Amino acid sequence: MMSLAQPWALLALLALPIIIALYALRPRRRRVLQSTVSIWREALRERQHGLGLQRLLRDISLIVLLLMALLLALALSDLRFLTHSDERTDMVLVLDVSASMQTRSGGALAATRFDAAIQYAHEIVDQLSDSSRLLIMTSGARPLLRTGFETDRDLLRRELDHLQATDEAGRARRALELALSLQRNHDGGKVVFVTDAAFDDDLNTGSAEVEIHLVGAPARNVAITQFDVRTEIGDDHRHEVLVQLRNYTSEAVLVPLSVELEGQTLLNFTVVLGSGETKSMVHPLDGRLTGRMLARIDVSDDLAADNTAYVWLDAGEHLRVLLVSPGNFYLETALKAMSGVRTTMIDAFDATSVNRQMSRNDVVVFDRIAPPHLPPGRYLLIDTGAPALEVMTGPVMDVPILTGKGASPMVGALNINALRVDRARPLFIEHGDALVQPLLWSRDSVLALSMTRGDTRVVAVGFDLSASNFPLATSFPLFLRESLDWLGPSLGTERTTQTVAGEPLELEVPTEQAELVVRTPSGEDLIYPVEGSKLLFDATSQAGFYRYDSTTGVRQFAVNLGNPSESDLRPRARMPQSTSSPGEDGDTEVTLPVWPYLLAAALLLLLIEWGLWCWRPSRA
Repeated sequence: MMSLAQPWALLALLALPIIIALYALRPRRRRVLQSTVSIWREALRERQHGLGLQRLLRDISLIVLLLMALLLALALSDLRFLTHSDERTDMVLVLDVSASMQTRSGGALAATRFDAAIQYAHEIVDQLSDSSRLLIMTSGARPLLRTGFETDRDLLRRELDHLQATDEAGRARRALELALSLQRNHDGGKVVFVTDAAFDDDLNTGSAEVEIHLVGAPARNVAITQFDVRTEIGDDHRHEVLVQLRNYTSEAVLVPLSVELEGQTLLNFTVVLGSGETKSMVHPLDGRLTGRMLARIDVSDDLAADNTAYVWLDAGEHLRVLLVSPGNFYLETALKAMSGVRTTMIDAFDATSVNRQMSRNDVVVFDRIAPPHLPPGRYLLIDTGAPALEVMTGPVMDVPILTGKGASPMVGALNINALRVDRARPLFIEHGDALVQPLLWSRDSVLALSMTRGDTRVVAVGFDLSASNFPLATSFPLFLRESLDWLGPSLGTERTTQTVAGEPLELEVPTEQAELVVRTPSGEDLIYPVEGSKLLFDATSQAGFYRYDSTTGVRQFAVNLGNPSESDLRPRARMPQSTSSPGEDGDTEVTLPVWPYLLAAALLLLLIEWGLWCWRPSRA
């Protein structure tokens, strides 16, 4: 069997009629008068042998030129001879580990598509020749190399036995491009991709070295394609649960759906889905929702991975505020009244335990107490400066008149005309590389400001609260709340923490923590060294709940399949010509390039033409 790697090169065959046309337009023989009729007898004898095409075929030079053009055109098209051989060359084996490979066509006890892929991979390993090498890689949300080019069959078999299908949505095209780049430096090698083709990628890479082996039978599926919980703005106790279902079968189905929170059923009803129908449902829920929430559908289909979806509802960590003050009734009362704020009060700050205090608190408030040398962090300064943070104060001013306020929400509700300050210290930043926003100012001085420099945020107020009527104003609690919101994370609001299988998630880690242990839904503990305050966690191949311990407590997040395309189990990929289906012969299809032989034949014909030209006797 023959194939063309570059079929567009056959356009070079247009040279054949051009050669024939040039031959037909060659110069004619000159007419010469002769004194005898013997030459006419010779011409009549030649005419009897035929005219036109027969005369052209008798011209050896023309035939040689036409053959050379044909051979060169075929060589340019990279003509290849396809054959089956028991001999194996260097090979890249790509196994599809996306969620659809977990499909069991034929019941819960049937083998999965991935089981069939592993069986075929073992057959490839068993048929490797002693000199052949095999590289194994997987195709999920991102391609992963599982081995190098190996000849050790036992090592390859062990690696195959350790592989499992994931809950990720596959990106097959990216995996094939990587496999071809690895195979490119191995002459005679090939890429074998074992997949169910249940995705929309184009697998036609234009390379004859790629073979696609299909696994899997027709399957039916009903899936949860979206699950989320939203909290109504302004009311932490009213929520909306969003569930989206899709029927991928050709018939209507009844789908029992339940929503649970920490094992307690919150919703339970049946949904009617028509053939190919997608239905989104929003249901209200009241109360404070925290913990593990699951949505389940009780259907008998061929893919179980998308029958359950997960949401982790985090009630929001309390904002930990350390108040360093000799005593301030107004400030202490306002902080205690705030929901979502846990306040610790001390009357002196130990300079030797700065790092420990900072790790235990999110925001530190210094009220009329000069802070020591402070590391980067979040600070609220009241009637004090912080030279270590380059927040400086000037000499005391008596009864400053406020003339303006900034656009920040911290002072949005403040009426400066009603605000009276008996004594104040002007504030300024010593260097100009910080982002500074004045909040309150008089004619000549800034009396309150916010500052950002790198990881440090500061809100500074240049006057004693007891030396003003500010704590008595209704805008004071709002100022305090907006300041803490800006300095720390959002307070007392429930939020979902989830991602899609295969996608990385950024985890916040306390700066003093050296390592992080993440427990996967299967119970495996993954240990990661930590540098800095964040860890990019990318081992999210399983759907379910993940948890990790930090010095601030146990945190969790959820991972979902959540990909409507991956739940569609039909083979939809655009396939190349070299494709084998389940049950076909597993021999290796070897492609032998023919162009070197075609080029050699063309050179041989060129030598023949040159020899004929040299041998042809000259004519007078």
